[in-house]
Amino acid sequence: MVRGLVKNLLNDNSNEWVICGEASNGEDAVRSVSDLQPDVILLDLSLPLLHGLEVAQIVRRDYSAVAVVLMSEQDIPVLARMAEAAGTPHYLEKSRLTSDLIPMLRSLAGKRPA
Repeated sequence: MVRGLVKNLLNDNSNEWVICGEASNGEDAVRSVSDLQPDVILLDLSLPLLHGLEVAQIVRRDYSAVAVVLMSEQDIPVLARMAEAAGTPHYLEKSRLTSDLIPMLRSLAGKRPA
């Protein structure tokens, strides 16, 4: 359900974003980052096989140029602590994806080197 919403939001703004890959579990997510070298990953914290926090920590350590945006149903204070523990300042509550995802990605795009 969340993956479909994210895909729809990104496809509605396809002149700005390209979905280069998807992963259904944490191990596939790490492998995909290695293979695809995306600019940004949208990472659900509740992934099977390897928890989203572990994936975020690996990506921040091994692929520091990749921005990590954590997504969760947790409330903001809890999510903020989790993001800090994972080494990323970027996080979104799943309930706010519709309103906050595209502005978040635009802000990240504005911070990327040309």
